[in-house]
Amino acid sequence: MKLPLLALPWLWAAGGACVLAAAPDYPPLARFDAAAQAAVQARLQQPIDAERAAQLALLQHPSARLALLELGSTPNALLAAGLLDPTRFDAWQVLASANTRLDSGRSSQLVELQVIAHTAQQAWVEAAAAQALLPLLDQAQTAHQAQVELARSRRAAGTLARLDEAETNAEAAEAELAVQDGHAAAQIALSHLRQALGLPLGSALQLSPLTAPPRAAPELASLLAQARLQNHALRQALDEARRVPDSEQNALQQRPLSLPLLDGRNALGHRDNQLAARLKAERSILQAEAELSERRSRYLQALQRWQLLQDRILPERRTARSEMLKHYNGMLRGVDALLESSQAELAAQQQLIEAQRDAWLAWLALEQSVGGRLPVPAPTDAAPGPAPNPAPMQPMPHTMHRHGHPQPPADKVEPAQAAHH
Repeated sequence: MKLPLLALPWLWAAGGACVLAAAPDYPPLARFDAAAQAAVQARLQQPIDAERAAQLALLQHPSARLALLELGSTPNALLAAGLLDPTRFDAWQVLASANTRLDSGRSSQLVELQVIAHTAQQAWVEAAAAQALLPLLDQAQTAHQAQVELARSRRAAGTLARLDEAETNAEAAEAELAVQDGHAAAQIALSHLRQALGLPLGSALQLSPLTAPPRAAPELASLLAQARLQNHALRQALDEARRVPDSEQNALQQRPLSLPLLDGRNALGHRDNQLAARLKAERSILQAEAELSERRSRYLQALQRWQLLQDRILPERRTARSEMLKHYNGMLRGVDALLESSQAELAAQQQLIEAQRDAWLAWLALEQSVGGRLPVPAPTDAAPGPAPNPAPMQPMPHTMHRHGHPQPPADKVEPAQAAHH
């Protein structure tokens, strides 16, 4: 009996379903470092910050475990040595010291471990900032929805042009799009953080709030001195530069040369000389110092932007919104001005969080160039964290609305409520 051709896809689909249903369920691989795994799971039950993210990555990430194994160590050994002790985390001090002799193999493994720790810190900053932006985006969307309702009522009353209503609707749709993008960005940032920590998909994470960045950066000379001790590439270049004998360095000075150079003989008498290695090492030193100087400048630039938003722009926006509320309650300004002032304050808060994120990322990049943790100002010199959400607006009681309609005194007027008046 021949089946019609139309029945074949159904059979293929049914056969595929049977194959999928019969697929084996692969359990998670057993860990050979059970103590470190238990410590990681215990820490994940608490809010983690950038330092904890770096520590957990060194204990959990497969690449970190492999690098430790090649160095003759394990995450259990790091845990026993006090990796999770409540002290400031410094990957360099945990993994090596200024007196450690590094061959090419050991150096590459330590560099990889430092990169893993730095990547985890960077991913944490991105995730914490993305989560901090979400409530502000939601509040901005609420304010735009209030403007849409107000525009709709005015349009129905014939006091608003279609052009103005269309612009209000478009701005509200853009605010809704910003909320969607913000939630998607937060989910992606959390996914990147899980990947940086070596955690499986869907692992629950609690993040500590994003703190204020350091208010100053060490001087360039201090950074260079620290980099010469802790930056692996710079240390190798310095060691290479010291290997060139003085006799070969002075060979060019002792032998006269003639121009053009290509018509003369090799002043050193051979092509494969150690002076070339010395020059390559000096080139690496110049590149490392230039990168360090550039990253310090980038941090100072990001810090200046954050300070301006923290110390001047946001406080003035908050004052303007508070004064606008008084004007609204005194029937001197309308609800449109009140909503716009609130939106401007929310926008300033979003810019502050973004500037805070950028400053921390620039600081981490500076630490990566140095090769270790940088000293930060004392806690008393640190700036406060990001400003809280806008406080509820406290109106001045009045009995007559701006347009002449009776209005009973109220204890609180929010922008969304004011749109209905």
